[in-house]
Amino acid sequence: MNKAIVEDMHVDAEILKAQLLDYATLNHMKLDIDCFASAEELLADYQPLKYTVIFLNIFFLNGMNGPEAAEKLRYADNYTLLVFLTSSKDHMPDAFKVHAYDYIEKPANREKLFQSMDYLLKTKTILYSETLDFSQDRTDHRIPFPDIVSVHTAESNYLDITDRKGEIFHIRMTFSTICERLGSDS
Repeated sequence: MNKAIVEDMHVDAEILKAQLLDYATLNHMKLDIDCFASAEELLADYQPLKYTVIFLNIFFLNGMNGPEAAEKLRYADNYTLLVFLTSSKDHMPDAFKVHAYDYIEKPANREKLFQSMDYLLKTKTILYSETLDFSQDRTDHRIPFPDIVSVHTAESNYLDITDRKGEIFHIRMTFSTICERLGSDS
């Protein structure tokens, strides 16, 4: 399970990371955790479905705030779970406008964090469903099956795939190959 922590206070990020690793050890699971000091750093090369959960600070000393970053994340990825971190409950409405999964006060309370992780593991999300993975112009793309709006044959051995945002990907693939890949999607 891949997780990201976006927190400009290094000490808070390290405490959260240690608690998440403790949770993983107690539950016999593997966690990969990437830490970012700013929202901009996370968004610089963000790919949809890269993280199962992103722990995101509400306020940063510099740059974009958590809700602004969450809006950008939601545009790119509707499915990654967002957990906001803050020292105040005053901003809870902002967090839930972007469909946050949870809202944890800092410093993260171990019991609250473990409870949130337990619920998170019980939550079936799109992250556990299939994706169409392909390359276009030397860039790797991953589109969850539910985000594929249409597939059209373009020319011999090429397809145009349109996603929910209206983006069109022109890829080298036969129609029969994509039918095989998408065949498992109900």
